[in-house]
Amino acid sequence: PPPPPPDTHTLELSSAASDVYKRQAPTRYDGGLDYILDLETRAPATGVLRGSGSLDLLSARGALEWGGENSGLLASTRSLHDGAARLRDGVGSPYGYADGLVRAGWNGGATDVALTLFANRESVALGLPGAPLVPEEASWSNQAVSARLQRSVGAVDLSLRTAVSRYHADLPLRGDSADTQPDRPVLANGRIRRLRATLDGRAPLSGGTLRFGLAADGTASRYASTLRTTEGTVRADARFDGRVFGAHGELERPWGDDVTVRAGLRVDHFDPGGWTSALRGALSWTVGPDAVLTLAAGRYHQFTRAGTVTPEDVLLGAVSDATPTALEVATGDHLLVGLAQSFSPRVQWGLQGWVKRFQNVAGGIPAQTASGVDVRVQAGSDRRTGWLGYALDWTWESVASSDEAPRFQGRHVLSAGLRGPIAGPVGLDARIAFSDGLPLTEVALDAALGLETADQPLEDGVARGGRIQGDADGFLRLDVELYGEWAAPIGEGTLRPYLRVLNALDRRDALFYYFEPWRNPDLTPLARHTFWPVLGVSWSF
Repeated sequence: PPPPPPDTHTLELSSAASDVYKRQAPTRYDGGLDYILDLETRAPATGVLRGSGSLDLLSARGALEWGGENSGLLASTRSLHDGAARLRDGVGSPYGYADGLVRAGWNGGATDVALTLFANRESVALGLPGAPLVPEEASWSNQAVSARLQRSVGAVDLSLRTAVSRYHADLPLRGDSADTQPDRPVLANGRIRRLRATLDGRAPLSGGTLRFGLAADGTASRYASTLRTTEGTVRADARFDGRVFGAHGELERPWGDDVTVRAGLRVDHFDPGGWTSALRGALSWTVGPDAVLTLAAGRYHQFTRAGTVTPEDVLLGAVSDATPTALEVATGDHLLVGLAQSFSPRVQWGLQGWVKRFQNVAGGIPAQTASGVDVRVQAGSDRRTGWLGYALDWTWESVASSDEAPRFQGRHVLSAGLRGPIAGPVGLDARIAFSDGLPLTEVALDAALGLETADQPLEDGVARGGRIQGDADGFLRLDVELYGEWAAPIGEGTLRPYLRVLNALDRRDALFYYFEPWRNPDLTPLARHTFWPVLGVSWSF
């Protein structure tokens, strides 16, 4: 479904432009088999000093922007906190989040330079009692530094980008199946470092636009497992490295009065993996004054690990630092048919049908196929906006043996929202969502380490079992915000107090469940509270 309208009441600095290419990305993008997110922080405005912030019982946010004549700086930060727990029963949310972003830019006319730094950390408290040898929470974090140089040479626009990023994750696991047995906790962690450089160009050609470029990408992955007991500690590491060098070209131009065609080719060399090629194309046909029919198809590639690597595989030596090339190249093929139409300047709707096929995505699965339908309707004016979306998709997997039945999974999501003023300075923002068929992540343990076997349920840890279907699969969520907006007493900003009512906090993400059959035969959410009233205020200047 379409996202809610941007928040015009506060200064948003973290993402001024974002595009989600779910099934028809241009050839300059690769590395996302299912979808590709292009997120770009906007340049600081010139000649301004302004900022914004918000504080409520669950979160805090702040942003500041300064711009000179041809340079500028912006910074923003967000975080969750447990302030609401002090007013309730002392038990806060199990989820933690914090991020920070800084961007500096300089514009010299034909040359534009930008430097961006970003870092975040997320966590979820798993609540593993009696396991002091490992952390009580799972956590993951990202750090990234990117630089961009853009320059126009005649009619050609060139863009040189470099980026370095780091990802780190820790997952504590418990291995005992009864209180009388000693704990054998395992701490699994992963570290991924990535270096990427691209050179992209754009130039007019034959009445259309030619886009071309080169890319180099290097990834270094490290997976470690630490088995901690009262007798000592055992640690082992595995390494997976890969490099990609590629080139792409694409031409987009009108074909007659009503048709626009985009066609391109991408060629990459994966090490390990060898050469790959990917054709992509899209055709947009204006079938009426306010309707566009789109047909798009394309192929995508990215690295995937050869087989499923568990923490126990690392400890038992099935993979090790001496075997750094256990990587394969996964492939995704997409086909999309869509229709978008505007009934009036205030009402638009869109319909998409799609099918995808993936190969070498997961160890032991020859291929996966997915298809679905998306419908979205949006209506609104400068004051009020409403939207409705429905997505239905299903996935099935090929099997290695004819004796096995193909594994099938379906999911659908219905969502709607309404935002706008009610009376005077008072407004309402309401969103409702219903989903069914939420998959859960498998964490398998091995009996050779004195843990649970892979065909038995994990006792004291996070949920396992892959695509578990049950009561935890779906959710019904309703979030309502009542706000007021007044001019700030100082400057030209705004002051905006709000009251938010959030529910279904225990079913926001399939990751946050655990399975303890000796306590509860059902999947149990980690969040103890499903309902939170949140009082806060935001401001800008």
